[in-house]
Amino acid sequence: MNEEALNQELNDILDYWSSVYDEQTGLFVGRIDNSGRVYSDAPLGGVLYARILWSFSAGYLYTKKPIYKERALQAYKIMKDYFFDREAGGIYWSVLPGGEPLQMRKQIYAQAFAMYGLAELYKIEPDQRIIDEALSLFYLIEKHSHDQENGGYLEAFNQDWQPIEDMRLSEKDLNAVKTMNTHLHILEAYANLYEVTKEKKIEICIKKLLDVFATKIVCSESKHLKLFFNENWDSLSSIQSYGHDIEASWLLMEASELVYGKEVPQPLIEVCNDLALATAQGLLSDGSLANERHADIIDKQRHWWVQAEAMVGFYYMASRTNNQQYYQTADRIWKYIYKEIRDTVNGEWFWGRDEIGNILQDEDKVGFWKCPYHNSRACLEILKKLQAKL
Repeated sequence: MNEEALNQELNDILDYWSSVYDEQTGLFVGRIDNSGRVYSDAPLGGVLYARILWSFSAGYLYTKKPIYKERALQAYKIMKDYFFDREAGGIYWSVLPGGEPLQMRKQIYAQAFAMYGLAELYKIEPDQRIIDEALSLFYLIEKHSHDQENGGYLEAFNQDWQPIEDMRLSEKDLNAVKTMNTHLHILEAYANLYEVTKEKKIEICIKKLLDVFATKIVCSESKHLKLFFNENWDSLSSIQSYGHDIEASWLLMEASELVYGKEVPQPLIEVCNDLALATAQGLLSDGSLANERHADIIDKQRHWWVQAEAMVGFYYMASRTNNQQYYQTADRIWKYIYKEIRDTVNGEWFWGRDEIGNILQDEDKVGFWKCPYHNSRACLEILKKLQAKL
């Protein structure tokens, strides 16, 4: 992989997102469609803003480009002014551009991403108030979401942290009490918070989460992730998500190395390696990674975030095993992204392409689920790996 090209792509992504900030309103626009049309009245998503916060903080930490720190601090101010629930704690799911709360539910996935972004911001702006806000989210999750009896975390609550009937992240998800996706991003957030605090309570929670993945979430037979569960960890779906499999393969290893150092338990190493091997079943002839598998049917849409995570995950697998085949796989995915997923006219990445290679025109360029986090992080992670080799 070409370090210069990855550096340029990282800056191109963050420069695009810098332009998403509207100087007049003082907001990052909530939605821009694939044609470039701006929807200034679109609701603002808590996950979108948390990921913007993380991306600019991480981008500034690596590049030291002043505008990225400025944008990170602007995202932080908007989150504090608009999303933080000053009465019940935590962050809202969504707000209107005028600042009025829209969906006040406490989705644990969103709390985790807010924590993740705050911990990253603290690395470039070491203000104790920032880390205190991140820690408050940690304690709220542990108080309300942690399942003391069965382990793991419950999915969602109402504004006052009471049980809620519809726990879904999105319309396409099952209404499940526990999900792989939320557990993965709690782990990711806890790891980032632990990196800057070294608090023993967080370390213990990370180790428990790693055990949950190894014993409950990763299927012992297929080696893929199970996605949806009831309280007792009975699986509710047979869908295989290649993007989540490969994302988990490196996030689990990163968290393991953070809390165990060089003494990562062998079963955890095997879980991570098995996830990457299982993901390889979804690789397509053009070098890209398919989206999902439903029974015997493979969904061959190529989504942007799946390609980004595959690039990182296979590169991590290569660096762990020194298997040149995995380097080649990561490089082929990068070449596919560079040629087919980047929007060389309007900037950023397309949502993806369909099974026959057409751009998915009806998807967003900016939106609730279209954020700078997956692709900027992919560039950052591999750049750091390349520089570590020097």
